Order: sequence, then C-alpha cells, then structure tokens
Amino acid sequence: MLDREKEVVTIMMSLFDEEQIMKSFIKSERYEETKENARRLLKLCNWHNQSFNIKMTRICGCVDKGAWKQ
Repeated sequence: MLDREKEVVTIMMSLFDEEQIMKSFIKSERYEETKENARRLLKLCNWHNQSFNIKMTRICGCVDKGAWKQ
C-alpha cells in the first residue's frame, strides 16, 4: 500500500511540474509577442514620423498589459 501511495504522489508531482512549466512557457510567449508588437508599432510610427508621445500612447493602448507583469 505504501508503494502505491508513493507512486500516486510521484505522478501528481510530475503532473504539477508539467502544468507549471506550460504556464511559464505560455507567459513567456505572450511577453515575447508583446515586445515584438511594440517593436512593430515603433517602426510604424517612425515611418509616419510621429512624435514620441503619440508613439507611446499608441503602444500603451495596443499592448496586452497583462503580458508585462512578470
């Protein structure tokens, strides 16, 4: 019986670790995507010769604010 309990605990810990790894990976991917979107917006604003304030206003309005929380 004790061996079965250890096996169950091991399986549960493995599943928990895998879930945490996936959550971390997804969070990282969102962060990278947000950074790439900000770079694209800056390039677009530079192309249109817009001021820095206009650039930042557009970027802050378009990015996923949750992705910056890390």
